[in-house]
Amino acid sequence: MKTEKYKSYKYFHFEDVFVEIIIANNYSFKEAKRIAKAETKAILKNDFIYLIFDNRYSIIKNDDRKLYEFEVCTKKLPPPININEMTCDQKKELILYDEYMCGPDDYQIVSWSITEAYENLKSLYPHMTHFDLSSLRYRIEKENSL
Repeated sequence: MKTEKYKSYKYFHFEDVFVEIIIANNYSFKEAKRIAKAETKAILKNDFIYLIFDNRYSIIKNDDRKLYEFEVCTKKLPPPININEMTCDQKKELILYDEYMCGPDDYQIVSWSITEAYENLKSLYPHMTHFDLSSLRYRIEKENSL
């Protein structure tokens, strides 16, 4: 009996730039989920993404295009609000305020390489030498059988 294999994806972001990365493949569902749920650090450098997870590291290079995909949020959000100055009722209203929420239509896939993503962020933050990406979510997908 053939054992099904799975891959783990993690979704990261820095500001309005998002990237989905395959962090593991060819694992059992249980192991793929364990890896995906592990705390993962991702650092965007000028031509690679450095991943640290599950007591090991991995480097995703520009040429590894099948392992990553960038997208950007196209929705212009209102300016940040100081919630410390808001009443409890105002905070409850804010949670439901559509202007601060993004949906699937607010994101656009871009064909950026890692270098292009780095250069775009570097143009906005010239003092930074790398970008620590925050993890948002994960997903598990069954590998395609050949």
